[in-house]
Amino acid sequence: MTVKIPENEQLIEKVLLILQKQLPPIDFLRFVAIFNLGKGDYLAFKNQLQENETVENLCQKIDEYETGAKP
Repeated sequence: MTVKIPENEQLIEKVLLILQKQLPPIDFLRFVAIFNLGKGDYLAFKNQLQENETVENLCQKIDEYETGAKP
C-alpha cells in the first residue's frame, strides 16, 4: 500500500482554507503575515476562496460579521 502525501504548498493551501473559514478576517491575515505564508500566488488563492461568491453574498457576510452574527 502506498500513501500519497500532498506537496507542502497543497497542504498549506488546505490549512489556510480551513483557517479562513474559522477565524475573523483580521486574525486570519495576521496569521498569514506572522508565518510569512503570503509568498504564493495570492490572486489565485483569493479567486479560489471567492469563486462562488456574489457581491450581494459578500455584502451580507460583511454585514453579519460587523453585527456579530455568525454566517
